[in-house]
Amino acid sequence: MPEIIWSPKAEAAYLAILETTYYFSTAAALELDDKLEKLLERLKKHSYLCPPTPSLPGLRRCVITKNVSLVYELKGADIHILLVIDNRMENLL
Repeated sequence: MPEIIWSPKAEAAYLAILETTYYFSTAAALELDDKLEKLLERLKKHSYLCPPTPSLPGLRRCVITKNVSLVYELKGADIHILLVIDNRMENLL
């Protein structure tokens, strides 16, 4: 089964988004974390689950919620989480 490897930047971004969400709603933060965990479990089984990002070849983007996306790449059998993006703030993709 593939291993999920977080980049330091992705981990820091996710924790910042989670903390900000928690500030406004504990329930929303718990829901976000639950959705991410479920997504990661699905990615372990289906690594091509999320569509490729046309603007960044080789990368795939998953929408976790309407406000949060995750960008990853496949290296061998492993899944490398590169970015967690607040869709309202960043227009990288």
